Amino acid sequence: MEQRVSRFHVLDPAHFAHHVERFNDRDDETFVHHIANRKAWGFLCANVPLFSCPDPDIEEIYYFRWWVFRKSIKLTADGFVVLEFQMDVPWAGKYNAISLPAGMHLYEGRWLRETTYLDHYSHYWYRWGGNPLAYPTYLADGIWARTQVTGRYDVPTDLLPHLVQKHEEREQMNLHPCGLFWSHDNGEGEISISGMGFRLVLNYCDLVISGLVGLRPRADDVLEVNPLVPEGTWDYFCLDGVTYHGRDMTILFDRTGDHFGRGSGLRVWVDGELAGSAAGLQRVLCALTPSGSAPSGPG
Repeated sequence: MEQRVSRFHVLDPAHFAHHVERFNDRDDETFVHHIANRKAWGFLCANVPLFSCPDPDIEEIYYFRWWVFRKSIKLTADGFVVLEFQMDVPWAGKYNAISLPAGMHLYEGRWLRETTYLDHYSHYWYRWGGNPLAYPTYLADGIWARTQVTGRYDVPTDLLPHLVQKHEEREQMNLHPCGLFWSHDNGEGEISISGMGFRLVLNYCDLVISGLVGLRPRADDVLEVNPLVPEGTWDYFCLDGVTYHGRDMTILFDRTGDHFGRGSGLRVWVDGELAGSAAGLQRVLCALTPSGSAPSGPG
């Protein structure tokens, strides 16, 4: 079993390892990119928040989606990209990357503790040979959404001239005189939510983190937690070790205080220190003091 990681304030990683063990056992691992199945749990422990809730399906899918995201990270001659398809497909671009789901990849992967993967991926689309105009995409929005989580402005600042240039090219290609953008009927791609075949489309983990648990990314130094979990449905949940603006966060709800033994109600820790609380599932705002530099260097 993995050693307990210090950034986790409440949850023990060993209690969730069985999810990845089961995923690995059921996978033939036909395609191996940067992180093989045998290293999957170590990658998740080092990079993603732990999540616990009373719904076993939601919890299992949460870890499955991170397991698939890890499988989709590919190291190329230019750096890291994130794949939609594990196998090579003829409609993809350089390194088998596809711009259509790239905005989603940035939304989902913005919660990775290691920033190098998506730093590279963002630069790939605008500086390292990617074609962001091949499909409709919300790449620019994804880059900004990720900035709101990392609190770092170096990537969007560096890419701003390229973002402007590509937007102007998009206007020339697809802006109708009526003021609306158009695309070909198949230009939006095919949408799937099944995850079968390990196709990385749509968000899940981001919706759990920013929606259900309610960690709302912001550009300022305010930590906002506003869970969407309906009152009276779950007796507990915990998101532990989530990196936000370079700080380690824990968000916990325990109706009675008996499940986790850390007090009742909604509680928020920043770097292990209690920063805010509420008696029920309601909006909590906490001021964040400036932090040190964000972690760097892929493992």
